[in-house]
Amino acid sequence: MTRRDLWIAGACVAVAALAGWFRPTPLSTNAVGAREPAWRLPSPQALERSSAAMFAAARRAAWVGSSAAAAGAPTEDWTLLGLVGRPDDRAVLVRAGKDPLIKRVGPGDTLPDGSRLVSVGTDAIVVDRDGCRQRRPLYPVPQADDASGGCLPAGNDRGQ
Repeated sequence: MTRRDLWIAGACVAVAALAGWFRPTPLSTNAVGAREPAWRLPSPQALERSSAAMFAAARRAAWVGSSAAAAGAPTEDWTLLGLVGRPDDRAVLVRAGKDPLIKRVGPGDTLPDGSRLVSVGTDAIVVDRDGCRQRRPLYPVPQADDASGGCLPAGNDRGQ
């Protein structure tokens, strides 16, 4: 190949590159002059990633480290260590399982097993678990006919 042939080949490549660069793109790959399809938004059902039922199911789920016990999940055992505070603002000190951390829990708060502390008395507390209120003394006395497993009558939440 001569030098002249190389120049001609280079010029042909340059012309082809410029022609391809400035060539207009077609509207559609198969049809010339075709119209673009109408723009449509997806339906709300297609856009919905989660529903209210899914949120409710997520709230009921037991997460690792959560203090609320879910249905069927093992409950976390806790120990009543003391009753503290003024007569009008009492709280309890509890330890969950073998955790060395002692927590302060006030009336209305959730205990480690998922039950709710109703009231704090001078020597006992009242705990509500699934609508069943139980009195739990600070220093339990063993009795032959121990009825502490039963529910308290409605309205008895003084913890005494």
